[in-house]
Amino acid sequence: MTNELVSQFGDIDIYLFDQLLRGRIPPGATVLDAGCGFGRNLVYLLRQGYDVQAVDADSAAVDTVRALAARLAPALP
Repeated sequence: MTNELVSQFGDIDIYLFDQLLRGRIPPGATVLDAGCGFGRNLVYLLRQGYDVQAVDADSAAVDTVRALAARLAPALP
């Protein structure tokens, strides 16, 4: 079961996954990923059509997330 979840949702944070399952984050919502790190939740959120605003104190992490987002959603600014 765990491998199936990872293949479907990626390495998503368990708290975020819980909120999605409970329907607390409506489709298409803007999501703030504060302390985004290297984009653990970004892949799933962008693929599902969420508008993701990601911030982190680590500039290297922010650069990585920008590059990842550009590959996943090239039409975004």
